[in-house]
Amino acid sequence: MGSASILTGKSTIRDVSRLAGVSQSTVSRVLSGGYNVVPITAETRQRVERAAQELRYRPHPLARGLRGAGTALLGLDSAAAATRRERGGREGHHGAQRIDHAAQRGDPAPRRLELAGASRDTVTAMRFVVLLVSIVLVACAACGSAPPKYKYGEEPDPRNKDVVLGVGDTIAVQVWGPDNKELNTEVTIRADGRITMLLIGDVKAAGMTPAVLGKAIHDQLATFMKWPGAVQGTEPVTVAVVLKAWRSYIFTIQGEVQRQGVFTSDHYVTVAEAIAMAGGPTRFAKRGELKLFRTGLQSKETHQIPFDYDMLVSGQRRDMNICVLAGDVIYMP
Repeated sequence: MGSASILTGKSTIRDVSRLAGVSQSTVSRVLSGGYNVVPITAETRQRVERAAQELRYRPHPLARGLRGAGTALLGLDSAAAATRRERGGREGHHGAQRIDHAAQRGDPAPRRLELAGASRDTVTAMRFVVLLVSIVLVACAACGSAPPKYKYGEEPDPRNKDVVLGVGDTIAVQVWGPDNKELNTEVTIRADGRITMLLIGDVKAAGMTPAVLGKAIHDQLATFMKWPGAVQGTEPVTVAVVLKAWRSYIFTIQGEVQRQGVFTSDHYVTVAEAIAMAGGPTRFAKRGELKLFRTGLQSKETHQIPFDYDMLVSGQRRDMNICVLAGDVIYMP
């Protein structure tokens, strides 16, 4: 018993075992107070306790906790805690010795020894906690962003209205009467938004419906021609404008979609349909931050409309699925 540890006043579990005349594992089981598969006699227990008291030996807190596989983690039920203590009596005492020795060498936190000697139940409990925390984090991420606040019902829906003509559209102008065949024409609206006709020259067409454009042509032709019924004041409509090809319905989709670009359609589409035409969002898309930029025909000012793509396509927010207008720009960040 003339070890350096006793001379320096730092007793170890080895010193206690030598003084008591028992093995180190017996000392560990006696001092930890846990369940023992092999019973320890009262006489052996007294010898170990006297030797520990004489040498002023106290087990390291980590070793004592490891011996019993720790207390119940995060309030696990008492039955699970009892099971860990029972198994810890068979599995933990070797790890307790290693941790105690590391503490005597001055290691303030022998973490590797702690993990190496931890019982299987402790590791299982730790994995359960990690899984629980992960579920909570995922749930928080899913509900963390509030849905966009916007009055989608105030945006125009052109599907129940007359088509507005635009650049690139092809129209047929028909002037009724047996002597007016030379005025009938089929033209495409130029980049400046105008068309050209005999007698009256250039006429603005973009931004008008076919009915409004027909009335404008009629009024200008009336300065050159006398219309049937003018004397009676019940002048009939004698000019018709027919849309032959609708090419001005163009919108742009940019950002994290499968196919960016300029798109067109022969009928009005919704935001969800437009994204589908672009192949849908990529895996990097911020689906909750979808935006649509729209410029007013009269004000010429651009405003931004926010969307949540998942809410939109799932039907949770049907009001978000507004109609895309010509000139709209959809951006998926």
